Amino acid sequence: MDRVREIKLQFTRRIPLMDKVCPVCGATFAGPSQRKYCSDRCVNRRDWAEHGADRNARRRAKREQAR
Repeated sequence: MDRVREIKLQFTRRIPLMDKVCPVCGATFAGPSQRKYCSDRCVNRRDWAEHGADRNARRRAKREQAR
């Protein structure tokens, strides 16, 4: 039998799960087709790696303006 996740609403929706590999940590996990990362932690890590330098620059500029 295929692995599925059940979501109880007024009906039961069966979402097929696929074996996937997280691009951040390399862990294997079972998730729906649209899920890319194994956990919220990996989502945050990827976001910080991609946008962290810009955020730090904006924060530094804001602190300098406040002085």
